[in-house]
Amino acid sequence: MLLLHRMGMRTFALIVAAAAAVTTLPAPLVAEEIDGRYRGFGDATGFRNLLPPGQDGVLNAEEQFRWQAGDRGDPRLAHVADQLPIYAALLDASPGLAEADLDTLFKDASFGVAPDDIGEVYAPAGRADVVVIRDASHGVPHIVGDTREGTFFAKGYTTAEDRLFLMDILRHTGRARLSEFVGPTPFNIQTDRDQLAVAPYTEGDLTAQTIPDESAGELGRQIRADGEAYIAGVNAYVAEAQLDPSKLPAEYPALQKVPEPFVLEDIVAIASLVGGIFGGGGGGELRNLCGIDAMADELGAAGARAVFDDLKFADDAEAPVTTPDPFPYMSPETLGEPDPAAVPPIDCASLRPIESSTPSLEDVLDAVESKVPTRVVEGPFGPLVLDFSGASNALLVAGDRTATGTPLAVFGPQTGYFVPQLLTEADVHGPDIDVRGIGFAGIDVYVQIGRGADHAWSATTSRADAKDTFILVLCEPDGGEPTTDSTGHRHDGECLPIEGWNHTQIAVPTAAGAPEDPEDVLLSWRVERSPIYGPLIARGTLEDGTPVAVAVYRSTYFRETQSAPSFHFLNSTSHMARGFEAFREAFGDWNEFSFNWFYVDDEHIGYQSSCRCPRRSPGVDPYLPTWGTGERDWSDFLDKDELPWDLDPDRGWIISWNNRQAPAFWTDDRHFTSGPVHRSQLLQARTDPLVERGGVTLAEAVEVMAEAATTDLRAQELLPLLRRLLGAQPPGDADPRVGQMWDLLVAWDRSGGQRQLGPDGTTYDHASAIVILDAWWPRLIAAVFAAGSADAFTALDIDLHDPPQLHLGSAFNLGAWGQLHKDLRQVLGEPVTDRFHRTYCGGGDLETCRADVWASLAAAIADLEAEFGSGDVEAWQRTWEDDAIVHIPAGITSVPDIPWQNRPTFQQIVQLPAPDPGSPPGVEPAPRPPLPTTGGGLWAAVLGALLLTGALVRSRGPGR
Repeated sequence: MLLLHRMGMRTFALIVAAAAAVTTLPAPLVAEEIDGRYRGFGDATGFRNLLPPGQDGVLNAEEQFRWQAGDRGDPRLAHVADQLPIYAALLDASPGLAEADLDTLFKDASFGVAPDDIGEVYAPAGRADVVVIRDASHGVPHIVGDTREGTFFAKGYTTAEDRLFLMDILRHTGRARLSEFVGPTPFNIQTDRDQLAVAPYTEGDLTAQTIPDESAGELGRQIRADGEAYIAGVNAYVAEAQLDPSKLPAEYPALQKVPEPFVLEDIVAIASLVGGIFGGGGGGELRNLCGIDAMADELGAAGARAVFDDLKFADDAEAPVTTPDPFPYMSPETLGEPDPAAVPPIDCASLRPIESSTPSLEDVLDAVESKVPTRVVEGPFGPLVLDFSGASNALLVAGDRTATGTPLAVFGPQTGYFVPQLLTEADVHGPDIDVRGIGFAGIDVYVQIGRGADHAWSATTSRADAKDTFILVLCEPDGGEPTTDSTGHRHDGECLPIEGWNHTQIAVPTAAGAPEDPEDVLLSWRVERSPIYGPLIARGTLEDGTPVAVAVYRSTYFRETQSAPSFHFLNSTSHMARGFEAFREAFGDWNEFSFNWFYVDDEHIGYQSSCRCPRRSPGVDPYLPTWGTGERDWSDFLDKDELPWDLDPDRGWIISWNNRQAPAFWTDDRHFTSGPVHRSQLLQARTDPLVERGGVTLAEAVEVMAEAATTDLRAQELLPLLRRLLGAQPPGDADPRVGQMWDLLVAWDRSGGQRQLGPDGTTYDHASAIVILDAWWPRLIAAVFAAGSADAFTALDIDLHDPPQLHLGSAFNLGAWGQLHKDLRQVLGEPVTDRFHRTYCGGGDLETCRADVWASLAAAIADLEAEFGSGDVEAWQRTWEDDAIVHIPAGITSVPDIPWQNRPTFQQIVQLPAPDPGSPPGVEPAPRPPLPTTGGGLWAAVLGALLLTGALVRSRGPGR
């Protein structure tokens, strides 16, 4: 038995004491020392985290009834939402956050379980090689395995305990068979169609992706074995749930279904759902082209492209970056000047979706749109909106700038708010495994974000450009005259066959709902794909009538599991013993999804981006479609040294909030937000003075995050600029209310521009000012840009704002703040780097611009009167319910809304003690000799003793 040291000696001592009541265990079981690579319970000063609403996401029918009836005192329901009030409490604790507050605002993320915190202890499916200890405080499973197979079996078993129905939803969604599972409602049908556009896989395709490539060797075989053990654990719980109603999620009887066994292909299906969302930015070149064409009617081709380049912020020198070091990508430095011949002359009006015979440009553009997709699942108790808007952020401070002399980090991913959460947490220890953290339910074979023994890591979405639109020239394989319905496309002089089939499902109505059209019980959609460029989205013609097809090729397509080695290595204690360089290898060499990854230990802070970023053909315009005929194909992919990374930067911090990675690393083709204003400045503006002062504490870093989480980016960055433009008073002939509105906005700006609750706990401080800015914003952008840009924001479908009123938590990620900021500085004559080719506001005339902006504020009065039914400025009030974070239920279970805060869903705060001079980090200690066991295995003896003494509780007993 090699894993005793990983539990923490106090925890193990309690188990031994219970066992001693009925049996005698060998003396070596009470060994004094703890292995140097495991700090044992009590490292909460190093690691804390939080994942609302709670760990328990599987309620049986009786529990669902009790929950809905308000019986929240039932101990079996203790962990459904016990982390939610902790999460919400941050708003009340800030400002003035103290170090002692951290223990109440986050939960202990130690390895192991404290003796007074043991809830359940059990062997999944009676296995003798692994034990699960659920802590009483939050129900997190702590898995300690004697074998690797047992460890991953328990990982699958506990995930199914906590997320079984959600896993079923996700595997059917990944297969584009959601309607077949929960019913053919309009939402479910559209979700299936959307998924087919991203990952149109047959079952054979899924199977092919479970088979390790020969080049993967032993690594590939081990990863598959870990996945098989995980699936076996899931199925062990499924088998129990089929026979025991107390373990069966209430959603199954509501749908009149039973859970079916899981297979390895389910991991691939769920990974395709996640990969289609996070696999990379880009893929919107067609919308860019058609938008520029529409603008050219007014501005001419050159003028329309100049406006596009202004608003795009491809490589804006004023944009906040995660590393200041340049990493050239997609720029003229790497591709040369764009060759006009590389852009196919598409007739946008001719385009039609693959499954339609009617041209519909908007349907085609929606299908290829590269914004983060939304999936809506119509479940038995309401819609589950899988919206991945992304508010992942990271703040890391170097050790030489902190009060303790060791680095600190406050970071986490934003995956939206659900009941149960899409993520699930576990503390996992087995042969060469010592990790604790989270993963997406159903693909969480390995911990994907979390902590090791002496380090922690996290991620933000990067949107690095890993998708391109290729235009395929159609042909007939038999040599006939091509049409828009032809079954082949030209590539390197050959006519390659286009693969096609009908994706069919029989979608029987369920309690979740019935189709609007009775014929929608039998669903069938045409799917087509190129053997070179993947899924086809549309067919149409070039301007000269040549028939073509449109393919959006994602670099991770048919490679949904190829990033698994990165997490295998992050979960390997021996691999991570080499510290940051091992971290860089795991993500830079092995992870293909477009993420920023962040690392902290007791000496270093570091950053590595990941992406299967293609090397494009010289002369390709990365923002427009290119030819899919062979000569413009990708040649290779960037390696880790060409992807942005950093280690212990001189400026003393690393910050990311989905902002631009590095100078010269061009933004993806559909990202218009990497300009001089970005929400990462909400963190940076508060971090800079602390780092310059030095002695930064963890509580101060958390407070930076907390203040940023309630600040309106427009108020922080744009109201001061608008005050310089407009002055103190509106024109004399303006509606008197315009002056009142302006005074309220100025007062809010001077107070800090936060959306914070006032004394009544219901209405915001500066509630009227907040309402006014929300209403003014779209009119302000139109006043500045609509006339001079040929209404480019509409033509190019550029987001104006993602407000808190979307109830997603995440806000201020996608918006026109940077464009407004640069243009108003230009009209004011202030310093501007990377100027727009023209000044838009007022045609460049300051007085005209000022008058237009005042008029836009006055025009907002009509919108506010319509919204509030009153012309009284004081009656326009924003309450917290208007912005509230709503946890979207996957079933009947719901939790209360909480006040808005713009922060990660899963969040870690980390600061380790200073290194022990006698045991430097990165050095693997000598292994301990095996501990003696008894005939049936150590855990068999201990668990048997616990069972006899009544310490072992049933899997749905108290504490869950």
